[in-house]
Amino acid sequence: MSMRIPRLSRVALPVMGALTAVALAGFAPVASATTTSTVLYVSATTGADSATCGPAASPCKSITQAVTNATAGDTVKVAAGSYDEQVTLSKRLTLVGPKAGNSYIPLGYVGWAVVAPPSTADNGFLVTPGGAGSVIRNFVVEGAQGEGILAEHTAHVTIEGNLVVFNDLGAFQSTPSYPECAGSGSVPGDCGEGIHLMSTSDSVVARNTLFQDSGGVLLTDEMGPSAHNVVAYNTVYDNSLDCGITLASHNPAAAPNGVPAPKMGGVYANRIIDNTSDNNGVLGFGAGVILAGPIPGTAVYGNVVQGNILYDNGLGGVTIHAHAKGEYMDNNHIVGNVLYGNDTTGNLGKPGDVSTTVLTSSGPKALLTKTADIIVYSAGDTITGTVIRDNSFAKAYYGIWTYHAPSILSGNQFAKSIARRADQSPAPAKVTITGPASAAVGSTITLSGTAEPGQKVRLYRVVNSTHEWLAATMASATGAWKLKVTLAKSDEVFQAFSYGQRSRWLTVK
Repeated sequence: MSMRIPRLSRVALPVMGALTAVALAGFAPVASATTTSTVLYVSATTGADSATCGPAASPCKSITQAVTNATAGDTVKVAAGSYDEQVTLSKRLTLVGPKAGNSYIPLGYVGWAVVAPPSTADNGFLVTPGGAGSVIRNFVVEGAQGEGILAEHTAHVTIEGNLVVFNDLGAFQSTPSYPECAGSGSVPGDCGEGIHLMSTSDSVVARNTLFQDSGGVLLTDEMGPSAHNVVAYNTVYDNSLDCGITLASHNPAAAPNGVPAPKMGGVYANRIIDNTSDNNGVLGFGAGVILAGPIPGTAVYGNVVQGNILYDNGLGGVTIHAHAKGEYMDNNHIVGNVLYGNDTTGNLGKPGDVSTTVLTSSGPKALLTKTADIIVYSAGDTITGTVIRDNSFAKAYYGIWTYHAPSILSGNQFAKSIARRADQSPAPAKVTITGPASAAVGSTITLSGTAEPGQKVRLYRVVNSTHEWLAATMASATGAWKLKVTLAKSDEVFQAFSYGQRSRWLTVK
């Protein structure tokens, strides 16, 4: 292993044990019932690999050999030392490193089990679908070409109490071999960041420290949804190329035409709670916590960002970005966070600033030219249902900045030196509705009208004293919309909604 000594003056981890039932009640991975469980031992200094190694008296030398010898449900205890390998979990196991003996990481990682994969490997730990229910606890993971820890298309995984540092080395190579390191257009590759839940659900990432990776914790949906995860009590800092904690949908099947398809993809119903995220993305465009979709059909919704301390990050402390039409980014909650001094490198009116840029007749224009702690921005459809409450703000120019994102605000506390909120959304077009004055019950009628170009239009009706939402459509580039509905009774009443606006009532007799 090529040991790199980190700058550890500020790295503090609590002594690691199992998460308390109170802290994350209801989120612990569900283990399968098992009749027996064996403990296998690993020692880099006294062990020897064989098909029978693992007992305390004859430990394995490598973690990989112990994993091979183990049966699903077993525990592998790893002694302090250096392990130059990628560890792949394709069955349910609990891997536990030694406790360091105090709450600080000593120089040279003394007392820790250090997993440092060779340059021919992609990850430090890889959890495959068969590894559902596995636990990775109390390791140092460093020097991977891609993610330090990757859980791929699996569930019920616990990643706890690890120090994940100096990974994503492929990001610094001109022609990286690892696919996650490859860029897409003008967006550089991030190599998957420190810990990556890819299409992984019902899992816990807690009490880890991540620094000097390309980014910190990443949740994505390439092969299916990442949902119902908890990211809690982590310390994420000095990841200079990307965000501290990222919820990013990459799957265009997650919300076809902007309508969620939760079985296909999406990053939803996750909880990001009580983390500290600072000084991330200062060499790129990285937020403390970001929720983002880059292309039509992607979806990040129904997530909660709560109780975090977010400061000195390159973009907003919490940033929600919808980069295209046809995304679904609604109903995210930002609650009870402490935010200050964010947006240090982005949103300053720089040409080509992708974070808040719109195209005008005279070329690209950056809308946000001051710093902001919370940014909610859509370049396409309106983001609705965002709740921003009980947060505290300081040191940025704006506490909250929104564009095409009417939000629900309450209970926020602002330092006297900052502007509370700015909404730079253009005034939306008036919503209109037209249709036949009368029609036979049971017949199909066409309702049409105008709305903000390219925005979603939803139809609402009252029938037999019952109120209900009907189908939705998109207004065209000229603002025209059209929907067909079946008339259930005479004297039905319809109304169209779009971008926070509503039409007059239309009665069809």
